[in-house]
Amino acid sequence: SLGGFHVQHTLLERRKVMKLYDTVYQRQSSSRQLTTAEVSAEKRDLFHLNLIFALANVDLYRKGKSDKHPFGYFTAGLRNLDGIMSFESIQDIQGFLLIARFGLFYYIGCSIWEICQICLRICIELGLHKRPRTPCQNLLEEQMRRRVFWECYELDRFSSMTLGRPFGIEDSDIEIELPFDAEDEHLERLISWPADGFRPPAGLSSSNGEVAVFNCCLRLGRITCRIHRSLHSAETSDVRKSPGNIPSYQASLFEPGDTYQLFRDFYAELLSWRLSCPVFLEPQCPAQSQEWFQLLFNREKLTLVQAVIDCVHSRTTFPPRELLNPCHNTAVAVIYDYDNLRKRGQVTYSWSYLQLMLSCGLSVI
Repeated sequence: SLGGFHVQHTLLERRKVMKLYDTVYQRQSSSRQLTTAEVSAEKRDLFHLNLIFALANVDLYRKGKSDKHPFGYFTAGLRNLDGIMSFESIQDIQGFLLIARFGLFYYIGCSIWEICQICLRICIELGLHKRPRTPCQNLLEEQMRRRVFWECYELDRFSSMTLGRPFGIEDSDIEIELPFDAEDEHLERLISWPADGFRPPAGLSSSNGEVAVFNCCLRLGRITCRIHRSLHSAETSDVRKSPGNIPSYQASLFEPGDTYQLFRDFYAELLSWRLSCPVFLEPQCPAQSQEWFQLLFNREKLTLVQAVIDCVHSRTTFPPRELLNPCHNTAVAVIYDYDNLRKRGQVTYSWSYLQLMLSCGLSVI
């Protein structure tokens, strides 16, 4: 789990996960009577550990390397859920995020979007989206607050855009920057850090660290969010800024020339993102491979082309021919990228990939 899921979603602290494993099994072997507080702590630990096992076992079970169905771990974790959620701590947010992430692989009986809204409400109440007002005494703890918030942000954007629902928080309300790309061990060595310091302290890794892939995905997600805002919003009274500070009016006000200009600007942003992706000489998981970054690039390029086609098509009788070929070719590229990764056993199927393949298939047809 820490070599795959954790690379893409660094919402858990690596050291605490390993400590959690040892703590749970030590308690199981102890015959000492537990206090009420210790029972509550044990239930929370069992909940988190079973959810971690569930996510880690998805790929192993589907490849036949484990005979333990992930849903068994998931239901075992939920048995300990009663009475441990206070809806006011980072640990609660982490628990909800683990449930939501598991829901991308299996039907869990509740809406991922609604779980995201709960997470973001707790984030806002805790002020995770705001710049800290006092000096940070524990840099790793401060970075974990950032990681948890941005994980909520990423999942909220994905679920909201997929379902066509409103975002849980506006970009303009977010004050904090992305997490530092540094190993947890390096962050632990620094005792204090100014509250207004947004650059990584000297000596910290600036590339290919603990959150390199996570930050890369977040930067892509923010581009996608701006594409969605500019080309899909139904509001007509608002004027926003497109890439390069070019005024962009909402879709119903666009002239074809304005739409094509937006397409060029956003495509240039996507190309710039692709060139900035981290390069791992020895990838430890699929999410560190260039093939996986290429899949993400083509996926968002397809999203952009489809949005532009919809925008221009709404003012004309037929879809523009000059965009049909790029749409077809990009959809085919996404299918090939996914198929190559799947054949090598580097990705497994999920609801998000199912939706992506359906969209690509319709585009090809």
